[in-house]
Amino acid sequence: MVERVRSEQYTILDLQVDKAMLSVTSLNVGQATNGHRHPRVEGYYFSSGYGELKVGDEVLRVGEGDLITIPPDTFHQVHNLSKVALRFVCVWEVDEC
Repeated sequence: MVERVRSEQYTILDLQVDKAMLSVTSLNVGQATNGHRHPRVEGYYFSSGYGELKVGDEVLRVGEGDLITIPPDTFHQVHNLSKVALRFVCVWEVDEC
């Protein structure tokens, strides 16, 4: 895994396996990811903590064991509401390997 980001907000580690990119995020207490959208489908698997995931106009409560699919071109943002780091894995297909 390669560390892509380390800040007060979060730590992100990336690992590419063939045509799949796995991005492991540890979102610090009280923090939120930068909201964004992509032209691809993404899957989010939450492994610890709990919070909210905004997907388009919908806000979902998420926590350990939840798996959410983000449709293409849909705004999404994660907020950590727990007292521990909210950890999740994001998976998507890489266009060029």
